[in-house]
Amino acid sequence: MTQVGRSVPRLEDRRLLTGAGRFVDDLCLPHTLHMRMVRSQVAHGRLVAVDTAAASEIPGVELAVGAQGFNLVPRIPIRLQLTEETLEEYLQPVLAHGTVRYVGEPVAVILAEDPYLAEDAAEAVTVEIEPLDPALDAAGEDATRATTLDFGFGDIEEAFDQAEHTVEIEVAIGRHAAVPLENRGVVAEFDSVSGILTLHGLTKVPHFNRRVLADMLGMSVEHIRFTTTDAGGGFGSRGELYPEDCLAALLSTQLNRPVKWIEDRGEHLVAANHSRQQIHRLRAAVTADGTMLGLEAAIIHDNGAYMRTHGVTVAELTATMLPGPYRLAAYRAGVEVMLTNKTPAGTYRAPGRYEGTFARERLFDAIAAELGLDPVEIRRRNLLASAELPLNRGLATLGTEVIIDAGDPLGLFERTIDTAGFGDWGGGGAGPDSTVRRGRGIGVFMEKSGLGPYETARATLGPDGQVTVAVGGTSLGQGIETVMAQIAADRLGVDASEIVVVHGESDLVPDGVGSWASRSTVVGGVAASRAAEGLATEILAVGAELLGSSPTSAKLDAGRVVDTAG
Repeated sequence: MTQVGRSVPRLEDRRLLTGAGRFVDDLCLPHTLHMRMVRSQVAHGRLVAVDTAAASEIPGVELAVGAQGFNLVPRIPIRLQLTEETLEEYLQPVLAHGTVRYVGEPVAVILAEDPYLAEDAAEAVTVEIEPLDPALDAAGEDATRATTLDFGFGDIEEAFDQAEHTVEIEVAIGRHAAVPLENRGVVAEFDSVSGILTLHGLTKVPHFNRRVLADMLGMSVEHIRFTTTDAGGGFGSRGELYPEDCLAALLSTQLNRPVKWIEDRGEHLVAANHSRQQIHRLRAAVTADGTMLGLEAAIIHDNGAYMRTHGVTVAELTATMLPGPYRLAAYRAGVEVMLTNKTPAGTYRAPGRYEGTFARERLFDAIAAELGLDPVEIRRRNLLASAELPLNRGLATLGTEVIIDAGDPLGLFERTIDTAGFGDWGGGGAGPDSTVRRGRGIGVFMEKSGLGPYETARATLGPDGQVTVAVGGTSLGQGIETVMAQIAADRLGVDASEIVVVHGESDLVPDGVGSWASRSTVVGGVAASRAAEGLATEILAVGAELLGSSPTSAKLDAGRVVDTAG
């Protein structure tokens, strides 16, 4: 029986369940300096002065400095560049200078001999800010338009000309934030003898982060090393490159001492990426029986104060996947990516799909209500059937065509309705005590598969017979070690438990795309499979030579090369 498809004990679990996991805060290097950020308590204002003198005089404080203490305050680039515009003027500097744009923005940094002293010193810093009116409404006049996006297919004007009814709604999606069990953290360790800077704790996209830091610090990529730690969840927000990561790396190289920063929960809620906040104005062209002919969407995306590493990813995913698994002849969507004085936004758990699904399914409910139709029936009439797939509407996102290649949306819908007994749930209304309102609802969600453009992996056989598979993806708690071991084991004819999987180690895999967008297994698994196949071919060639047989008759079986020809 193959390893893939079997329920096997997770290879990660023994160390995690026995307390042997190594998280970033477990790293205690000699002579470590602990970093603390001084953050703006004002959403928008002119940064008049940052006085660190009192903090600098506290014994045990190694450094207390604002942006004025650096010759150049770098900005963090976009990882997923999806527009022709660079959006450079909207990128976040690692420390605010001149203007603060959200509560929680770093304005100064403290380094001290222990974290408690660093926190006390941060409270001794005096920050003078002249308040300015904040932009809080992305649809308001005070918000800044960073860019606009347009998508569509078919003749939208013709669709509305043919429509018997036009249904319009406006819905708002609230601001969300990921709250992983483990907050963000980083340990930066510079060795002045070798010139090597080692970063611990930045899981998710280490190779991108490595390249950015090399450019930011004026170092060669080969002199920056990323090494893995366990991670207590990610959900889109952890592992991206943030100001704190850049400052830890920069200051470690300047002071030649390890620098450690561990985020507290209060910081996380104002400093780590938020997500989701959008306004959707949808307009549908429909026939009398509820068939949708065309859909027009005007979307306002609130990206917060800056464009961070995700760029316009969430906005683009929202618009390109808004049509969902429904039959639609014409579609037009315009997205305004707006900046406000809120925490900058990024991705969070199915970015774009959550927002678009909520808006679209509310639209179907509105159509059903206006036409006096059953919400189940309105969806049934518009869902794609298996015979209509594959379907390419000419939309693309993240450099990939949006193709519904296979499946049976209508059939799956019918099975779900039947299995759930949805028709017997009742129509809702007041509960028995008349204080609780009960209702029922239904929606259809379409997810995408993992994205490219590529992933890397390397499989090696050690002198002791140990197989190691090093992958470009990383662990955020999703079980990547077990999955990659299962895939490689099937190619090598061994049990998954006999394979060591290494991830996030730039010394072993100098390039990779990382773990995001549901891609670790889909794309990274293919890379691991091909690497293992290559190793298997080499093993069979050597084994056949030692056995005096042909490589075509050699076979891997339970960690041995056997000659099937006898």
